[in-house]
Amino acid sequence: MNRLSAIAAVFSLSSAADDAMPTLWELLDELFALDLGDYDHLSFSQSTLIGMRGIIIALFVGAIIGSVSALFNKRVLGGFVRALIAEGCTSPDKAKTLAELGFLKNTAMRASLRAGSVLGKTVRCVEEDEYNAATVAKRGIYELRAAESGKDIPPFREIPYKRDTSTAHFYIPSDRCDSAEIRFSKKGTDIVTFILGVIASVVLLILVLHLLPDLLQLLDNFIGGGA
Repeated sequence: MNRLSAIAAVFSLSSAADDAMPTLWELLDELFALDLGDYDHLSFSQSTLIGMRGIIIALFVGAIIGSVSALFNKRVLGGFVRALIAEGCTSPDKAKTLAELGFLKNTAMRASLRAGSVLGKTVRCVEEDEYNAATVAKRGIYELRAAESGKDIPPFREIPYKRDTSTAHFYIPSDRCDSAEIRFSKKGTDIVTFILGVIASVVLLILVLHLLPDLLQLLDNFIGGGA
């Protein structure tokens, strides 16, 4: 019975310690808190306070997301662009598949090769070019026959081409290679620099949130002095 009592006491202390320990959300809320004081000429409601903090945090989060996107575009997508240029894939007859370039198993790359994506607009697809050329020819024949018949028929229906990235052949036109290399240049996308930049951004965010009350106090004093 004494042993059971001791075990129960240990669990009781552990539970109490867990209750006393703040959660991750509580720690983040305290770290990024925005505590505004009482001002003589400025007034802020609780909703304004929450909204102000949310806007500041959103701006920094947006900047970090933009940095991640740039890093992905230049290092991951840029790797594919550089591979195409290095392999001489600058015309339809020299185009290659993802398998031939060593990117077939890269899921992110395959998803990024959609026709409307950033990479999809830079890289050309042989099969898509042929499909679009055939579609233009079909539309011309359709419209010619419609004009000859003199009948009111529905307009030509064009079905967008869907790229099959597992079999499609890709290339970058020679006149676009220079701009593609510049756009997806690896320069300035060092991972260590990126991590340090994120850390610096978080520190700057904390400083802004902690210094903002003092800046508002200066503004309040300025308004009071001019009144």
